[in-house]
Amino acid sequence: MLNKFPKFDAELLRRNAEALVIVPTRVDCAENDVLRMLYELQVHQIELEMQNDELRQEQARLRLAANVFHACLEAIVILNRKQIIVDLNQAFTNITGFSRGEMLGQHRRCIPLGRNNHAGLIFSLWRGLKRDNFWRGEIILRRKNIEETTILLAVSPLNDEQGQIENYICIMTDISHIKHYEAELEYIANYDALTGVPNRRLLADRLNQSISRAKRSNLPLAVCYLDLDGFKSVNDQYGHETGDLLLVEIAQRLLSVLRAEDTLARVGGDEFVMLLANLPTEAECPLVMERIFSVINQPLMINQYQLDITASIGIAMYLQDDASPDSLLRNADYAMYAAKQSGKNRFHLYDVEQEKRLQVHRQQLHYLNEAFERHEFLLYYQPKVDLISGLVCGAEALLRWQHPEQGLLLPKAFMHYIDGAEFEIQLGDWIMLQALEQMQIWAEAELNLIVSVNVSAKQLLEKSFSMRLALMLSSFPNLNPNCLELEILETAALNDMTQAIAAIVACKKLGVRFALDDFGTGYSSLSYFRPLPVDVLKIDQSFVQNMLNEDSNLHLIEGILRLAAAFDRPVVAEGVESAAHGAALLKLGCHLCQGFGIARPMPAQELPSWVSRWEANQPWQKIIDA
Repeated sequence: MLNKFPKFDAELLRRNAEALVIVPTRVDCAENDVLRMLYELQVHQIELEMQNDELRQEQARLRLAANVFHACLEAIVILNRKQIIVDLNQAFTNITGFSRGEMLGQHRRCIPLGRNNHAGLIFSLWRGLKRDNFWRGEIILRRKNIEETTILLAVSPLNDEQGQIENYICIMTDISHIKHYEAELEYIANYDALTGVPNRRLLADRLNQSISRAKRSNLPLAVCYLDLDGFKSVNDQYGHETGDLLLVEIAQRLLSVLRAEDTLARVGGDEFVMLLANLPTEAECPLVMERIFSVINQPLMINQYQLDITASIGIAMYLQDDASPDSLLRNADYAMYAAKQSGKNRFHLYDVEQEKRLQVHRQQLHYLNEAFERHEFLLYYQPKVDLISGLVCGAEALLRWQHPEQGLLLPKAFMHYIDGAEFEIQLGDWIMLQALEQMQIWAEAELNLIVSVNVSAKQLLEKSFSMRLALMLSSFPNLNPNCLELEILETAALNDMTQAIAAIVACKKLGVRFALDDFGTGYSSLSYFRPLPVDVLKIDQSFVQNMLNEDSNLHLIEGILRLAAAFDRPVVAEGVESAAHGAALLKLGCHLCQGFGIARPMPAQELPSWVSRWEANQPWQKIIDA
């Protein structure tokens, strides 16, 4: 009889084995029906229990989904097919400030968008849904408190059993903190951290844009490269904090005179670049420079220090110099360098021909630096004698360049490349040290001479010059500092009289002497000469060489000698090329002489033997007798 029962699931039978009844094979039909009814009741009970389990599981799933929906950190908004809000979670309220009660039943247009969203964004959203059945993008929402925030929005449609859209699921993630961080990174990448003006990276972008506009408008574009004069000395004297505050103040002053369409960028320590766009004419540029210099040259009070600062500016005009952005910047930099070489505190317009000369200048300066590193420089010494006593009273150290191809070169062949460059100070200190070392060698050989060393204006007026000189003298404790004589040009001393006097006084405290070289070529007036604490005057060789042929030079020498006598200063005449020159000078009362007629400059090792010959042969007697 069992084979007449319907088949049941084996697992179900196992789980309810105790409810199953083994029916005997021989029973009557009534008993069979009762057993069948009992069996069916047991099966029905099992089915009900299974349905209850599934219902409980479904309810658990719904509770979990509801918990996830409300606990999710992303805002979730559910729209029906008519775009009416039918549900939203707590995260939406947290992000926007609008409560669930305020938004339920409202059209999705009630979700306020920010000022940067427009119809194009909404069109893009619905087009993406239609094409891809999904859309994701950034939008700006306006919170209930009017503040705006950036949202990453993802929208997906939900279809019913017939495939028709029934709901829209909108998931919103607040990414305003990411946008803020990106903005900070963007600022750091494009703006100078100290002054807040664009840096070199943003300048390149602005320059490209300005060039494009200049091409379209056919209006000049000026690229101005500005470098502060003497900024390093501000850092050295007052500290880097003062230097930084100075840069900030200079940036603000420049911004105050530039137009809104102009760009100011900081590209180096004390270097700025200005883009002056859409100038009416090129003649407008000098007017802008006047305004710039007027604000820069005003005294600054920083950390209780009054600072007087100047600037050198180089200008490259785009329509005049149709070059690439890099070339424009480079040309403006070259022009700025020319402004510094011309005396600083001025601007210079880039010129192609002049740039070729500057290129040669920079190249030669580079060669000279390399020559210095290869030890190709050396000193020659030219004796100075007293024509009355016959004594060799000193020697002048003169620089020479032993060029590997051109041979021995005199200073006039290369010194004009060095004038004003930083290398000039390095070379000047080297000459000083070499002369001191040679004086030490001669002193050990019992040859004691006053050695003169030429000092440039840049070297003398450097604030640390006296300290460096003191350090060098300390390396030769056995040398008398009074045997070192520093020769300065009259024109160099008078260009900055106050600073020159202060430098000379500081060095004289160390015991060294000073000679005023090329006297007569500068002002040569009592008001300039009287305050200079120099020990010796040197008459320029051009006057001495021509004194025999030109009465004006002879009278000038007479005037110099009378002036020197009035102030009790000895005089050395340079350019004595013959016995006749020496004799004429003796008649005028000048007996200290130097020149080819006495001796040509010679290597240091030859000077002792020359002194011996001079003393033995007594050639000065011929000059006295002439």
